Amino acid sequence: MLGASLVMAAAGSEFGGRPPASATAISSVRVAAGPTSSADGTAGGPSPGGTAATTQPSGPSGPTLTGPETVFIRTLEFDVTGTLPDGLTQRGRQRIRIYVDGKVARHARLPAGSSFVVRSVPLKVGRHRITASVRGPQGETRKSTPIIVTVDQTPPGLELTAPADGQVINAENATLEGRIVGGEQVSVRNDTTGTFLPAPPDGNGAFTIDVPMIVGANVFVVTGQDRAGNVVEARVQVLRSDNRPTAGLRISSERIRISRLPASIWLQAQVRDADRRPVPDAPVTFTLSPPGQPTTTYRATTDQLGFARWDKVTLPRDGAQPGKGFATVHVVLPGGETIQETAPFTFH
Repeated sequence: MLGASLVMAAAGSEFGGRPPASATAISSVRVAAGPTSSADGTAGGPSPGGTAATTQPSGPSGPTLTGPETVFIRTLEFDVTGTLPDGLTQRGRQRIRIYVDGKVARHARLPAGSSFVVRSVPLKVGRHRITASVRGPQGETRKSTPIIVTVDQTPPGLELTAPADGQVINAENATLEGRIVGGEQVSVRNDTTGTFLPAPPDGNGAFTIDVPMIVGANVFVVTGQDRAGNVVEARVQVLRSDNRPTAGLRISSERIRISRLPASIWLQAQVRDADRRPVPDAPVTFTLSPPGQPTTTYRATTDQLGFARWDKVTLPRDGAQPGKGFATVHVVLPGGETIQETAPFTFH
């Protein structure tokens, strides 16, 4: 809703008449209501060559324009809405005038009610001051309080900093990060699943949002929008793997003859995370359970390549029985997750 209009208390002429010489003009502030109906704004058009408004008419109060005082749009046309002043008596002979930057841009017939819409007022890229008046045989009303309409057709800048296109992520969510320049809204859509999430930028335009993924390819569309409605998009594809961390347990001999005991074997693990990268400095516990013999354990820590090893493990002859035994490794990953793998072996 915009401002207020002055309503002259008088009667008689098409704009409310002219008061007697001894009368006092009384003005009051009337707050305009929002538009309730539309009027046909197709009649007429700009005056030939346009009419420059050099002075504000001194006639009766004019229309009141409704809506925000400042508007940003991306189209080259704008619908002007408002309410008419009271006391207009010769409506068939009067016209609404729409001024853009002081020049007449549109004429329209008066509607039956008090609210009007003058559609498709032409504009150019840039900032414009729009006012309205009513013109009739007896002259013109005062112009309305202006509204400022800015036509902006330049989309905002959008930078997506993470993840990289084609990146493999072994997690349920992908964290998208970026920055919008000259924009106000950011949203992210996973085109693969249909998930849509807003990603409100901070005061510097930076945003971050976690978006769920499915196993396989996920295409994310990041959309930015400015206050005029200009839109910019960025797309990135991320692959979600169903890989899990592994310990890579190996035992030097899987079939051992009891007749050759005592014997020496070794156990080795290479710990990798879900992205197949070696995990250094992870605590590892080896456990060996030969058939018929007591269980033994050994603790180690992975090196920079993710390896841990239990060397020179002696298997005695005493108590050995034919059958299946097990070697086990238990690993604690840096985030606290644990993995365990088992490798069988036999005495025969």
